[in-house]
This record gives sequence, structure tokens and C-alpha cells, in this order.
Amino acid sequence: LDADQATALVETSYALNSLGTLALDRGRSGEAAAYFMRSMDLKKKGMTLDPTNMQWRFELNDTESWINRSKEAEGRLSEAATGYDRNIRELEALIRRQPDA
Repeated sequence: LDADQATALVETSYALNSLGTLALDRGRSGEAAAYFMRSMDLKKKGMTLDPTNMQWRFELNDTESWINRSKEAEGRLSEAATGYDRNIRELEALIRRQPDA
């Protein structure tokens, strides 16, 4: 895979994130979580091909927050809270690395 393919993977992940958001809005949290997980997997694959792309790291964090939101919607509050805490720590670390973000 090359950089163009990495971009295609991440672009596809955006569509999956949108489908997950739509499913979550319709009360289908399990389906939403599956979309978000697929989106996360594609972002991670893209990031292995372009590890210096900080924007994708921020977007991965966003997808992980949607996974936590789907856990929250399923009533898995402890898991969601742990995930949100991890999101905050990761965002703080990303912002330290790229303060202009």
C-alpha cells in the first residue's frame, strides 16, 4: 500500500463514521459500534502507512470517542467513562505534540 491507498482507507473510514453516527441517532448502538470499530481499524491501517499524519491521530481519537458514546448508549457507563478518560489523555498528549491543532 502507498500513501494514496492510505488516504483512500482513511476516506472510507469517514464514511463508516458517518454511518455509525446515523445508526446511533436511530438508537442502534450495536450497529453503530460496529461501524465505528471498522472506521477505527481503517484509520489505524492508514496511519501505519503515514505515521507522521497528525490529523489522522486526532481523527482516530474522535472515532474512539464515538465508540465510547455507543457504549454509553448501551448502558455500559463504566467502560464509556474509562474510554472517555483515555480520550482526554490522548488528546492532551496530541496537543502537546502539536499545539496549533
